Amino acid sequence: MIDIKIVKLKDTDEYLNEDFNYVAKEDESKIYSIKDYRLLVTTNKAERDLFKKYSWKEKLEFLEIVRRNLELEKQIKIFREKFKIKENLPYANYYYEPQDKDITITPNIEISEEEHKFIEKIKKEYYIHEALESILVNLLYTGKILLSEINLNNKIRIEVNYTNEVNIVLCSNNISQNFLKGYIEKNWNKKIKPLIKKIKVAKEKLMINDKHKKIYDLHNSEGLSYGKILNLYDEYSGKESIKSICSDIKNNKIEPIFEPKEKHKERQNKN
Repeated sequence: MIDIKIVKLKDTDEYLNEDFNYVAKEDESKIYSIKDYRLLVTTNKAERDLFKKYSWKEKLEFLEIVRRNLELEKQIKIFREKFKIKENLPYANYYYEPQDKDITITPNIEISEEEHKFIEKIKKEYYIHEALESILVNLLYTGKILLSEINLNNKIRIEVNYTNEVNIVLCSNNISQNFLKGYIEKNWNKKIKPLIKKIKVAKEKLMINDKHKKIYDLHNSEGLSYGKILNLYDEYSGKESIKSICSDIKNNKIEPIFEPKEKHKERQNKN
């Protein structure tokens, strides 16, 4: 599984301009595995309040899916070996073109042209879920992410409901008529129209049931057979039930968030 670390940034009093943009860098004392961060939430009231306020539970569940994607894990390994990426690099803004430089994050680290081309090749060859795309570069270099980087709740999202209707969902009260009109015009050909033509089933929520998550890991990470897992969960009717759970998680949750574009296209056509 992919080793994902959740980091927090230090605040600083060094303001850069009249808009009060500030420089912040990784707080080395606040780096957590997903498991450790869940524990922190249960023991630290301030963190728990933030967790509830910003709905971070759904983001953690999304990361649980990301870390199990074998195709993404393979590309991270290839990238790090090819470019001899060092261990324990800092969370940073890894950029190629100067205009990508982020004045609120330090260090800003410029990457090589070869590394940039490799990343662009991944983006060209793979379908990448929009929430994963925003954290992809830091996953490749460091495995570290900020929860605030993950955007699962845009102002507007497009979804298909259980009756196969395409819905444009407004998620904010800060949406003007012109903004909505512009969003629809911008996304009609690329997003909305293809959904109307092709989507036949509702998009599932990006979460895995805790019990099913354990079953999946017992088989795929610890190597237990379906029969042995069945002995631990006698509420299931047989080995086929356990196999079905593992197959559903792999095919409908984990693999679709990062996979070759041809495979993703085939999956959509089947739906």
